[in-house]
Amino acid sequence: MPVLLLFAGSGCAALIYEVVWYQQLQLVLGGTTISLAILLSTFMGGLCLGSIAFPRLPLSGHHPLKVFAVIELAITACGLLVKFTLPAISRAYFDGASIAALAALLMLPATFFMGASFPAITRYSSKWALLYGCNTAGAVLGCLLAGFYLLRVYDMATAAWVGASINILVAVLSYFLAGQRQREQSLDEEPASAETTAPLWAVYLAIGLSGFCALGAEVIWTRLLGMLFLGTVYVFSIILAVFLTGIASGGSLASIAIRRGKDPGTLLGWSQMLLAGAIAWGSVCVMVILPRWSAYLLTVTDPWKTFSTDLFFGAVAILPSAILWGASFPLACAAAKGKRPGDAAQVTGGVYAVNTMGAIAGALIVSLLLIPSIGSQSAERLLLLLSAIGALALVRSKLSAACAVVALALIAAIPPVSGEVIAYGRYVAQQRGLSELLWMKEGRNSSVAYTKWPNGTVYINVNGHVEATSEDYDMKLQRMVGHLPALVHGNAKSVLGIGFGAGVSAGTFTRYPSIEHITVCEIEPLIRPRQPDSLGRRIIQFSKIPAHASSSTMRGTT
Repeated sequence: MPVLLLFAGSGCAALIYEVVWYQQLQLVLGGTTISLAILLSTFMGGLCLGSIAFPRLPLSGHHPLKVFAVIELAITACGLLVKFTLPAISRAYFDGASIAALAALLMLPATFFMGASFPAITRYSSKWALLYGCNTAGAVLGCLLAGFYLLRVYDMATAAWVGASINILVAVLSYFLAGQRQREQSLDEEPASAETTAPLWAVYLAIGLSGFCALGAEVIWTRLLGMLFLGTVYVFSIILAVFLTGIASGGSLASIAIRRGKDPGTLLGWSQMLLAGAIAWGSVCVMVILPRWSAYLLTVTDPWKTFSTDLFFGAVAILPSAILWGASFPLACAAAKGKRPGDAAQVTGGVYAVNTMGAIAGALIVSLLLIPSIGSQSAERLLLLLSAIGALALVRSKLSAACAVVALALIAAIPPVSGEVIAYGRYVAQQRGLSELLWMKEGRNSSVAYTKWPNGTVYINVNGHVEATSEDYDMKLQRMVGHLPALVHGNAKSVLGIGFGAGVSAGTFTRYPSIEHITVCEIEPLIRPRQPDSLGRRIIQFSKIPAHASSSTMRGTT
């Protein structure tokens, strides 16, 4: 059906924008985790506002496809505005929170119209599950197209123009189709949903918790898998593509179940119960199974084979959960329609809003609060518990109670984050057991591990990469980073260092009597817990350092 292809194109363009904006935010904000949190929360927030506001607009006299065409043109204008305005924010003199707020405000209009597109298209065709699945399938294509071709071969500007071109094409075809066809109820109407025994509040609770868990898990798994996938620019595209593929598949499965007259409320409840097990499976995969398989990656030399292997690894861990999250939304729409018949746009808009509000909370709370405070393991356990609560709100029977007990027992199966994965990343299978783990912790932006090797060398590792070591050749290099600029300048009074590392380079400047003030900017609070700015970055300052202080003294005091 043409309308399905149009909505798939809309999803493709939306994900091209999202991948481009993610790369831009990393340049503007600096922190990968913070950039991801701002992107996901703004993206989902705009979708939520659009889905709530659109059904309340007095547009009943206009053809739905013409309205959809106007929305696509609005997305085009707002999307290009973000692309060409966001870089200017980084050149403005604002603090971190102001920059993040401005970036979010810039992205909000485009995501608002993206959110309005779904309830708009449901006024033409009420096949929610098929529309949802096709839109997500298009999103998968857009994600891969942007991450592996447009950004690799061209640049962010070209990728943004491609997304805009797709939006314009969808708008033109929608307007043309509106002039050729009137709304055909017999073809486009979804069969009436089966009656459900689940109360409406339970449906909203379950779909809200589902959104919270989905985005929370995406943040956690993106961060952990990034260590195994070398933290390249392709990681986000790989994980997002797997996630969206599962959502599209789940939407298709839900469509089949709805057409067969199954109770959507009960199915929604059981999908949340199964999600408890799927979350546990994903955790075990990411921290136990995939690190053991990573030895295979060291034998792969072809980049495309490496990417396909990463894609397979991500699918093994994430796909089961993503399929169930994908099935949750259309099942919730069908259950809500059974309890609240009326305008399809209002039903889908309400469910969409609750789901996205949960997703916003999941992205922000998990990334900015739970991971730094209680760690990924405890955060995943909380997500498992919330999925079980959503299930019990919908399905109340002896069998569901027994399944809930089993699901809660799976909390014990969620493994802790491995310090060796933080230290070695993709090389964990090769280097496991060769050194002693001295200390490890997950921070707001990065995970840090200290390791000691048999020869006494200490390594500081961040997100699977070596940040600094006490090896002789590294110490010479780290000191030279300080000596060269000090010698070239000759009479420097103050020093600005970007990144603290082990403090050796900063300590080198203490040998120069003319230097009175040293400032080191560090984005990860774990590296130096002092003077956080609004985004958690650390500004480390040393004033009036004695001229006789040595580099080793500097290291000891910092």
